[in-house]
Amino acid sequence: MTCGDWRGDSLLLRVRAVPRASRVELAELREGRLLLRLTAAPAEGAANDQARRLLARAFGVSPSRVVLKSGLRHRNKLFEVQAPTRAPAATMVSPAGAGL
Repeated sequence: MTCGDWRGDSLLLRVRAVPRASRVELAELREGRLLLRLTAAPAEGAANDQARRLLARAFGVSPSRVVLKSGLRHRNKLFEVQAPTRAPAATMVSPAGAGL
């Protein structure tokens, strides 16, 4: 089971955000979604911004190449990571299709 699908050289990544956690981390894969623990509160998009920056670091891209596609006000979200240079083991995403 993976948490993402390739669309050309972009990865569509299904995540579950947990705001107000004790630390920031990519956690385990749960029910087809990558669990993101975030210290930021969901108010004013702070947790979404922190999630975007965390995913950018994890996939080796700039934050501008991580786009929230759906789930602005929900815990379940869909991010697009444009042309990632690596894939964290927790994602279980196959590098096929993007040349990682």
